[in-house]
Amino acid sequence: MNSNSKKLNPVEIYKKYGLVIILVTLFVIASVVCESFLTAGNILSVLRQIAVITIICCGEQIVLVQGDTDLSAGSAVALTGCITATILHAGAPWPVAFLGGLLMGAAIGAVNGFIIAHFRIPSFIMTLGMMEIARGIVLAYTGSAIIPGMGALKWLGAGKLFGFFPVPVLVTAVCVFITWIILNKMPLGRYLYAMGGNQDAAVAAGINVKKVRVIAFIINGTLIGLAGIVLAARLDSGYPAAGEGYEFDAITACVIGGTSFSGGSGTIFGALLGSLIIGIINNFLNLMNVPSTYQQVVKGLLIVAAVIIDVTSKKKKN
Repeated sequence: MNSNSKKLNPVEIYKKYGLVIILVTLFVIASVVCESFLTAGNILSVLRQIAVITIICCGEQIVLVQGDTDLSAGSAVALTGCITATILHAGAPWPVAFLGGLLMGAAIGAVNGFIIAHFRIPSFIMTLGMMEIARGIVLAYTGSAIIPGMGALKWLGAGKLFGFFPVPVLVTAVCVFITWIILNKMPLGRYLYAMGGNQDAAVAAGINVKKVRVIAFIINGTLIGLAGIVLAARLDSGYPAAGEGYEFDAITACVIGGTSFSGGSGTIFGALLGSLIIGIINNFLNLMNVPSTYQQVVKGLLIVAAVIIDVTSKKKKN
């Protein structure tokens, strides 16, 4: 045997296959404990349930990679959904309403990105403020009332291809693919990773960090706008209280998937696996009739676990 051959390193094995191992383990446990889990209908239900969160993950992944975060996602989901429903109720064609929702999301992202980039306000603080602003706006202009009926757009959230495959899952797959293209095949992706790894070095390399940061938040906002439209279509209404806590689910999924809060690392497929892990846990708890209060505890523990994973990874890297 060659003494120079590489030995199996448990840490490296976990880094490469840990998420898959966790996902498979959860899948097996849920299947054994709950007979109704391993059915085609329930599996499709899990995919449908994580669709909106995963679309938000795509946006969060883009800003997390550059070292930022977006806490306004949940409120933006509610606002874009209600804006889309309002435009539909005004008699506009569904493409106009769809575009209106996307533009609302992009506008929120542009404001976030511009202020963060040009006034050097930490993204955590800026988006925390935007979270309250967007939620306040949607509650004020709707009077906290639901705007029922999404008309022709309902298919986007509740439609099925070939009579069984949920349309939101297809939309999510397209978003994941586009995010992968941005992060791995475009110069913008290289700039984002460079900024997250070392912003001073990125500036020295000639990267316009202000411009890139704004573009990243606009893309993030557009994806969140799409998530808001899909959720409103699924609920068949613009719901002003929608999206509460969604930003934490999405960020947790990204970090569990290997993305660092400090930026410079992580992949969209890792975030997708993180989203699947959270989705299976939530679905399993629902099937087992676990009270929502205890489900909140589990979500809190997942967030703490995500932070511990991030901190531990940084220490090992250092």
